[in-house]
Amino acid sequence: CLGLPGAGAVSAGGGAACGGRANRLPAVAGDVRLAGQRGLAVLTPAVSHWGLAAGLRGPKMQPCVGGGAVILLEHGPCGRPVAFAEPSALVVARHADEVAPALARLDAARAAGHWVAGWLGYEAGYAFEPRLRPLMPADRPGPLIAMAVFDAPRDAAPVLARAEVLAEAAVLTDPVPGVTRADHGAAVARVLAWLAAGDAYQVNLTFALSQQLAAGTALGLYGALRRRGAVGHGALVDFGSALPAGPVVVSRSPELFFRVRGGVIESRPMKGTAPRD
Repeated sequence: CLGLPGAGAVSAGGGAACGGRANRLPAVAGDVRLAGQRGLAVLTPAVSHWGLAAGLRGPKMQPCVGGGAVILLEHGPCGRPVAFAEPSALVVARHADEVAPALARLDAARAAGHWVAGWLGYEAGYAFEPRLRPLMPADRPGPLIAMAVFDAPRDAAPVLARAEVLAEAAVLTDPVPGVTRADHGAAVARVLAWLAAGDAYQVNLTFALSQQLAAGTALGLYGALRRRGAVGHGALVDFGSALPAGPVVVSRSPELFFRVRGGVIESRPMKGTAPRD
């Protein structure tokens, strides 16, 4: 999730960003996807490969007025929560050859003094490497890029207050694991074998969980998750009727994905093996 003005610093946490002049930004990947509410997705951060492409046909830049769109970034400028509403345009890239032109249009909007906010799908990274393009999954949960153009951020207090009110009505079904117990057990056995053989010293073994939003709204779900634990980087991206097929993005992350300030990139992941210095 990204919220960027024409100048300043850039910061991103758990798939949400706010800041200034940067040509390309990492994407986010979801490992929990919730059906309902136009394809609601709860996302956790991941990094995609970025590069350059040229000579591609342009993406659609759709005019849009309001349409119930709201973007909330709790780590906005100067570390304060901000909201974006009433976009003047929506930039959507659904195919690999639309990704680079979409980013160019967003750069042009920022250069003209506008703010851009939205999200980039993890799969967008495949578009920048010809050898990876054939590997791009065909079954994707939404566009590769969905970003909107805004005049300026707004005070987030009314959105957060509404989220708190709607939190009472948000109900999720029980999570369903994306793998069977037998498959997970087999994966654990392979990891243990790698460790015993010295082929690996650390393996993060994970699997997806799926849930349904049985009642309530995406904003209410955000409010309910917000009640249950404070995080440094929270975001909600809902384009409303401007992108009726969704997905809506709800992100709650404790880590700083990245910050660009004065030409220096800073990252504070919640785990890793790189030296602290």
